[in-house]
Amino acid sequence: MITAFLFAITVLYAVQFLALLFGIRRPPAEPLSRDTPKISVLVAARNEEDTIEDCITSLLNNDYPEHLTEIVLINDSSTDNTGEIMCRYTRQYSNIVYVPVEMESLNLRGKANALAEGIKKSSGEIYLFTDADCRVPRRWISTQVSYFDKDTGIVGGFTRLRSWSWFTGMQALDWFFLYTVAAAVAGFNKPLTAVGNNLCVRKEAYDDTGGYEQLPFSVTEDYILVNAVKKTGKWKIRFPMDPDTLIESNPCPDMKALYRQKHRWATGGGDMEPAAFLFFAPVFIVHALIVLFPVIGAIPAVITLLIKTGIDCILLFKALKTFKAVGLYRYILLFEILYISYVLLLPFQILFSKKVTWKDRSYEK
Repeated sequence: MITAFLFAITVLYAVQFLALLFGIRRPPAEPLSRDTPKISVLVAARNEEDTIEDCITSLLNNDYPEHLTEIVLINDSSTDNTGEIMCRYTRQYSNIVYVPVEMESLNLRGKANALAEGIKKSSGEIYLFTDADCRVPRRWISTQVSYFDKDTGIVGGFTRLRSWSWFTGMQALDWFFLYTVAAAVAGFNKPLTAVGNNLCVRKEAYDDTGGYEQLPFSVTEDYILVNAVKKTGKWKIRFPMDPDTLIESNPCPDMKALYRQKHRWATGGGDMEPAAFLFFAPVFIVHALIVLFPVIGAIPAVITLLIKTGIDCILLFKALKTFKAVGLYRYILLFEILYISYVLLLPFQILFSKKVTWKDRSYEK
């Protein structure tokens, strides 16, 4: 009986994730526009003195017309030299705006508060968001902007984590997997989210939501914004798999930081629609059955793990090939251990604690 159930749920997992392959391929994520509107790039940073300069330099090196590019640097109550570094670039470049943020309100806290303040100082028709520990490619702005047509409100993009060890490598593969799922679901016009370190939003679409001031507080401000735009029913959300939009970012330095990241994402994702929970239910059950090998038997559990790993590899292939990262397959077993662990542990963790620590500050969801 247990073996039959294991087989059935494994088949369901396979069908669901292989169906995502069609989402990746439809509709064709091709550039739609040659317009060059004025844009604002927003970078909210808290205690990022070691990374912010590389981020700013990569933005200044973009090929988008300088007179149409506004870079908004938001100092989110940093206690290190982040603010001083930002001010130095503001004095050197006329298209860089410095926004210091010191106060928080009940609804506007953390990064959402910082971004809301930055948006107030922005004058672009399209907002592009990235993080202080990211480096953007030379054609990032122009390529992302080209995916906007008159009906598109949000364009997401992939981010690759720098990797040099087994720990960083499994994180990089994990991110490609999560981004692939997000892009595939968006291909079915049922977007789950787009990630805030590579996110572009039309000003009109942002205004339609009322802005962060009118949105409920979330520890995942990107997720809450994407879903608010989706709920307006007016805008398409596109998630192209384009090498010219691939951003690089830093992995978590240790297991504690990785756990906090996953915990924050899981807590913020607790607002998913019921249909999304139904989609992820087989994922949880398959992973749970694999670790229950003493009950179901070692051979069925191993077979299930091998099938699941094969399906995950197939789903990853297009992204890894597109972004020339096929070498990350060598971390597939470590990724599977990480994937199984957080899928099984985090739902129970957020039941007992929705307190999230991020950038040395704690928030209660």
